[in-house]
Amino acid sequence: MNTYLNQKSITIKRQTYSGTPPKSSYSVLATVNAYVRPLTEEQSARNGLQWGKGLFVMVKDEVDVQEGDKILFDGVDHTVQGVSRHNR
Repeated sequence: MNTYLNQKSITIKRQTYSGTPPKSSYSVLATVNAYVRPLTEEQSARNGLQWGKGLFVMVKDEVDVQEGDKILFDGVDHTVQGVSRHNR
């Protein structure tokens, strides 16, 4: 079932390095509205995730999301493990 939850505000963070020696931290890249829904049982299995732990997040194509970024959603950081671009 591909029902989407209401549009939510998410914050996208990317790892940056600064200082000597370099130390890493996550800085805010963008705060955008997105559609969020849980992965189905089949999608979770294909992606090697425990069912109920993965999310499908859909944002506008202009938003630069990459694997390894973190998405802050409902107060919890989620690591991006896959990105697909679709021309709809």
